[in-house]
Amino acid sequence: MYWSTLFYISYFVYFKEFNVNLSKMKKVMFDAKEAEGGIKVIIEFYSKDELSMALCSGVLFTEAVDSELPMVYAMVRSKTALENLSKDSRIKTIWKDETAYAVPFPSCYYNPQLNDAVPLQGIDRIWDEGYTGKGIVIGIADTGISDHPDLVGRILKRGNTIGNSPDDGHGHGTGCASCAGGNGKVYRGVAPECSFISVKVLDDNGSGKLSSVMNGINWFMRSDLHHVDVISLSVGASMILNDGSDPLSQTCALAVRKGYTVVVAAGNSGPKVGSVSVPGCREEVITVGASDKSDRLAFFSGRGPCVDGRIKPDIVGVGVDVVMARAPGTSMGKPVDDQYTVASGTSFSTPQVAGLCALMLEKKKRTPQQIKEILMSTAKKLEV
Repeated sequence: MYWSTLFYISYFVYFKEFNVNLSKMKKVMFDAKEAEGGIKVIIEFYSKDELSMALCSGVLFTEAVDSELPMVYAMVRSKTALENLSKDSRIKTIWKDETAYAVPFPSCYYNPQLNDAVPLQGIDRIWDEGYTGKGIVIGIADTGISDHPDLVGRILKRGNTIGNSPDDGHGHGTGCASCAGGNGKVYRGVAPECSFISVKVLDDNGSGKLSSVMNGINWFMRSDLHHVDVISLSVGASMILNDGSDPLSQTCALAVRKGYTVVVAAGNSGPKVGSVSVPGCREEVITVGASDKSDRLAFFSGRGPCVDGRIKPDIVGVGVDVVMARAPGTSMGKPVDDQYTVASGTSFSTPQVAGLCALMLEKKKRTPQQIKEILMSTAKKLEV
């Protein structure tokens, strides 16, 4: 078996204390001054039974989250309205609907002949055993997936929770899909015979909101409409707490409990301590950092510990100078030609791990926990 072909980080970082500047209103997880003039929030109730659409005056609209989580999206128009909400005994936490983003790193060591990310990780040996991801569906929640020769015929469905079109006008989502399962003759992803379902959760500038990403994950979980085996999420947000209690992290954890293998980027805010982004901080997900092609941790790769002391990421994969499919009309990364571009980031190591999960599921049906345990227990340890 060659599941050990990605690299697990096992290290402990000493840290004294995280200075968390929370609002004086204990339920409010952001600076209350931001509410002046209006602010979009996610309101978490103690239970679904207590969820109230009425709320209070000063709340311009509310919309229930389409999941089992007791949350609503709302627009709060003033600090006074926020204070009134914070006094509601049914409400557990009020989160800012933060910006979520896809931020690829420009390649630093560009060489268009480099196409060794997959062979370096031994994936070609798994192909020799006959496993290519056939019959497995990977859900890509990103900037959408555009038509590309390396993906043709394998995009089963497309949806969007942001904008008016599911098409990729940025390039990030198409690149991630090809890392997971592109079938080009030269530039080939990890699971080249997998299928895809795409949901556009970020706009053509590569940004969105926690709520748009949450809606995308919830869209995947609507089993009456979709069938997804693995969810690949190369999207992150900076939150005042990275202990996994935020709404997006909770949504990802719900997906894992429902049997979906959720693979999430660690973010590109390294090398500082405690730089793993949301939802990569959540314990249940498989959080992926980035290494280069010499088995060294990439300087930009987000790393732990999380604010509650847990070590993240769980595993790393090649995320430096990855050649991937280029969405038509986009310039994400450094274009190689009309069909391909090269970029760096945990965004691109993450779908490679998602592709590896697809190969594992093709070989044998496993739970998300079993897949994570196999990856972490068999991978080569990377010195940092």
